[in-house]
Amino acid sequence: MIFDNIMNASKYYNIDEKIKRGLLFLTNTDLKSLKEGKYIINDDIYVNIEKYKPKSIDNCFCESHKKYIDIQFIIEGEELFGFANLDNINLNPISVYDESKDIIFYDGDCDYLKLKENDFIILDINFAHKPQIATNNCDYVKKAVVKIRK
Repeated sequence: MIFDNIMNASKYYNIDEKIKRGLLFLTNTDLKSLKEGKYIINDDIYVNIEKYKPKSIDNCFCESHKKYIDIQFIIEGEELFGFANLDNINLNPISVYDESKDIIFYDGDCDYLKLKENDFIILDINFAHKPQIATNNCDYVKKAVVKIRK
Protein backbone atom coordinates (compact mmCIF):
# COMPACT_ATOMS: atom_id res chain seq x y z
CA MET A 1 0.00 0.00 0.00
CA ILE A 2 1.19 3.49 -0.85
CA PHE A 3 -0.36 6.73 0.44
CA ASP A 4 0.84 10.09 -0.91
CA ASN A 5 -0.09 13.36 -2.61
CA ILE A 6 -0.36 13.47 -6.41
CA MET A 7 2.49 16.01 -6.62
CA ASN A 8 4.78 13.09 -5.63
CA ALA A 9 3.35 10.61 -8.15
CA SER A 10 6.54 10.40 -10.21
CA LYS A 11 8.29 8.73 -7.26
CA TYR A 12 6.20 5.63 -7.95
CA TYR A 13 6.52 5.36 -11.74
CA ASN A 14 9.21 2.70 -11.45
CA ILE A 15 6.98 0.25 -9.54
CA ASP A 16 5.14 -0.95 -12.62
CA GLU A 17 4.39 0.40 -16.09
CA LYS A 18 0.62 0.05 -15.56
CA ILE A 19 0.77 1.95 -12.27
CA LYS A 20 2.80 4.66 -14.01
CA ARG A 21 0.13 4.87 -16.74
CA GLY A 22 -2.63 5.21 -14.12
CA LEU A 23 -0.76 7.90 -12.20
CA LEU A 24 -0.02 9.80 -15.42
CA PHE A 25 -3.73 9.78 -16.21
CA LEU A 26 -4.44 11.30 -12.79
CA THR A 27 -1.79 13.99 -13.17
CA ASN A 28 -2.43 14.88 -16.82
CA THR A 29 -6.24 14.91 -16.90
CA ASP A 30 -8.62 17.69 -15.83
CA LEU A 31 -10.45 15.37 -13.45
CA LYS A 32 -12.70 18.09 -12.03
CA SER A 33 -14.32 18.47 -15.46
CA LEU A 34 -14.94 14.75 -15.99
CA LYS A 35 -18.47 13.48 -15.46
CA GLU A 36 -19.22 10.39 -13.42
CA GLY A 37 -18.65 7.21 -15.34
CA LYS A 38 -16.13 4.73 -16.67
CA TYR A 39 -13.17 5.84 -18.80
CA ILE A 40 -11.09 3.21 -20.61
CA ILE A 41 -7.33 3.84 -20.77
CA ASN A 42 -6.41 0.49 -22.39
CA ASP A 43 -7.26 -3.22 -22.12
CA ASP A 44 -5.73 -3.45 -18.64
CA ILE A 45 -6.61 -0.07 -17.11
CA TYR A 46 -9.83 1.88 -16.65
CA VAL A 47 -10.96 4.69 -14.38
CA ASN A 48 -14.25 5.14 -12.57
CA ILE A 49 -15.18 8.72 -11.73
CA GLU A 50 -17.51 8.70 -8.73
CA LYS A 51 -19.34 11.39 -6.80
CA TYR A 52 -21.06 10.46 -3.55
CA LYS A 53 -22.07 11.53 -0.07
CA PRO A 54 -19.72 9.83 2.43
CA LYS A 55 -21.40 7.44 4.87
CA SER A 56 -21.11 6.74 8.56
CA ILE A 57 -18.46 4.19 9.45
CA ASP A 58 -21.20 1.73 10.48
CA ASN A 59 -22.50 1.70 6.90
CA CYS A 60 -19.11 0.95 5.29
CA PHE A 61 -17.42 -2.41 4.83
CA CYS A 62 -13.94 -3.60 3.98
CA GLU A 63 -13.54 -4.98 0.48
CA SER A 64 -10.76 -6.55 -1.54
CA HIS A 65 -10.12 -7.56 -5.12
CA LYS A 66 -8.27 -10.45 -6.74
CA LYS A 67 -7.90 -9.21 -10.32
CA TYR A 68 -7.36 -5.45 -10.02
CA ILE A 69 -5.05 -3.10 -8.14
CA ASP A 70 -6.77 0.15 -7.08
CA ILE A 71 -5.42 3.65 -7.21
CA GLN A 72 -7.98 5.78 -5.36
CA PHE A 73 -7.58 9.54 -5.81
CA ILE A 74 -9.60 12.30 -4.15
CA ILE A 75 -10.55 14.94 -6.72
CA GLU A 76 -12.72 16.98 -4.34
CA GLY A 77 -13.63 16.58 -0.68
CA GLU A 78 -12.18 14.18 1.85
CA GLU A 79 -12.97 10.87 3.49
CA LEU A 80 -11.76 8.56 6.18
CA PHE A 81 -10.27 5.46 4.54
CA GLY A 82 -9.80 2.12 6.24
CA PHE A 83 -7.16 -0.42 5.21
CA ALA A 84 -5.90 -3.80 6.35
CA ASN A 85 -3.27 -6.21 5.06
CA LEU A 86 -5.07 -9.49 4.39
CA ASP A 87 -1.98 -11.43 5.55
CA ASN A 88 -1.70 -9.70 8.94
CA ILE A 89 -5.22 -9.14 10.15
CA ASN A 90 -8.22 -11.28 10.89
CA LEU A 91 -11.07 -10.11 8.70
CA ASN A 92 -14.22 -12.16 8.45
CA PRO A 93 -15.73 -12.53 4.96
CA ILE A 94 -19.38 -11.48 4.94
CA SER A 95 -19.92 -12.34 1.28
CA VAL A 96 -18.62 -14.82 -1.24
CA TYR A 97 -16.17 -13.56 -3.84
CA ASP A 98 -18.08 -12.15 -6.82
CA GLU A 99 -15.83 -12.88 -9.79
CA SER A 100 -17.86 -10.75 -12.22
CA LYS A 101 -17.43 -7.68 -9.98
CA ASP A 102 -14.02 -8.75 -8.59
CA ILE A 103 -15.04 -8.06 -5.01
CA ILE A 104 -15.44 -9.69 -1.61
CA PHE A 105 -16.63 -7.89 1.53
CA TYR A 106 -15.36 -8.30 5.10
CA ASP A 107 -16.20 -7.34 8.64
CA GLY A 108 -13.42 -6.66 11.12
CA ASP A 109 -10.87 -4.17 12.34
CA CYS A 110 -8.63 -2.02 10.17
CA ASP A 111 -6.45 1.07 10.44
CA TYR A 112 -7.56 4.48 9.13
CA LEU A 113 -6.17 7.53 7.44
CA LYS A 114 -7.75 10.66 6.02
CA LEU A 115 -7.66 11.10 2.25
CA LYS A 116 -7.93 14.75 1.23
CA GLU A 117 -8.05 16.51 -2.12
CA ASN A 118 -5.09 15.46 -4.31
CA ASP A 119 -4.21 12.47 -2.09
CA PHE A 120 -4.01 9.00 -3.58
CA ILE A 121 -3.62 5.49 -2.27
CA ILE A 122 -2.39 2.47 -4.21
CA LEU A 123 -3.76 -0.85 -2.96
CA ASP A 124 -2.45 -4.16 -4.21
CA ILE A 125 -4.64 -7.26 -4.02
CA ASN A 126 -3.27 -8.21 -0.59
CA PHE A 127 -4.96 -5.17 1.00
CA ALA A 128 -8.59 -4.81 2.00
CA HIS A 129 -9.94 -1.30 2.12
CA LYS A 130 -12.95 0.51 3.57
CA PRO A 131 -13.64 3.67 1.52
CA GLN A 132 -16.32 6.38 1.63
CA ILE A 133 -16.33 7.04 5.38
CA ALA A 134 -17.59 10.51 6.30
CA THR A 135 -15.54 13.14 8.08
CA ASN A 136 -17.04 16.31 9.55
CA ASN A 137 -15.51 18.49 6.85
CA CYS A 138 -17.37 17.80 3.61
CA ASP A 139 -20.77 16.93 2.17
CA TYR A 140 -19.62 15.04 -0.92
CA VAL A 141 -16.57 13.41 -2.45
CA LYS A 142 -15.53 13.26 -6.07
CA LYS A 143 -13.05 10.45 -6.59
CA ALA A 144 -11.19 8.72 -9.40
CA VAL A 145 -10.65 4.99 -8.93
CA VAL A 146 -8.07 3.64 -11.35
CA LYS A 147 -8.48 -0.12 -11.82
CA ILE A 148 -5.34 -1.91 -13.02
CA ARG A 149 -5.49 -5.56 -14.10
CA LYS A 150 -2.96 -7.54 -12.07
